[in-house]
Formats: sequence, structure tokens, C-alpha cells
Amino acid sequence: TTRSTLPSTAVAHAPKAIERAASQMLDPPLGEYEGLLALRRFAAEVGTWPEAAEDWQWCARFLYQVIERRGTGGGNFRKMYARFLEEAGYEEAALAREASDDWTKVALAARKASGPDEPDPAHWKALSDEAARVLDAEERLWVALAGR
Repeated sequence: TTRSTLPSTAVAHAPKAIERAASQMLDPPLGEYEGLLALRRFAAEVGTWPEAAEDWQWCARFLYQVIERRGTGGGNFRKMYARFLEEAGYEEAALAREASDDWTKVALAARKASGPDEPDPAHWKALSDEAARVLDAEERLWVALAGR
């Protein structure tokens, strides 16, 4: 394990906070509206946004912004969470970095899909494929953290 760089009080509380986060991701109180259940739904539906939403371009651009630009530190907060896990001495930080990279790929695919005046099926398939990859990365991360 990695030596922690967090203050001792933070290190003492980190395991319980991480356990709680993993529990909420795996068994979310709001069901399919949060956690991995919501991410599964997102991965299944994002490729159909041009048919489902009249403002599909705005939705895709906003998705990009939320993941990469709007206070998340990039990678849908996973970049920051990876750093926290690393500082807390968790090997799972590598899984969080991987999830962060995958979230960035989702964001970039969304930005590309938002560009044309008419939806390009290839762009939306790529976005859907990236969403499936991020789902896999997130599942591996949270299952590993829950299994500690």
C-alpha cells in the first residue's frame, strides 16, 4: 500500500467515507436515479438522444461541459477522487484514474456528437461505446472499493 499524505484525522475517517460512497454507488437510495444504476441507464440511453430529445445538440454539449469543465476538475470528478484515494493510500486510485480517463473520452465524444447540424450516427455510436466503457470502469472501481 501507498503511504498516506493526508493528515492523520483524515486518514482515520477516509475508510468509512469511502465505504459509504461505495455503498451508495452500488446500492443507491434513489434507485435508478443515482449511482451505478443511473450510469447503466445513461450508457443504455445516451446513443438515442437525437431521437429522444429535440435539443440533442445542446444535451451533448452540456454533457461535455458537466464532465470536463463545470467544476469537476475533469473526468467527472474522478480525477479528484483518484488523487484523494492515492493520498489516503488506496491502490484503487489507479482504477479511479482509469475511470477519469474514460469519462474524459465520453465528454470528448459528446462534444464531437454535438457539432453537426444533423446527428451523425457514427458519432452517437462512439459516444454510446465510450459510455459503456465508463460504466465498466466505474463498476470495477466501486466493487473494488466495496470489497476492501
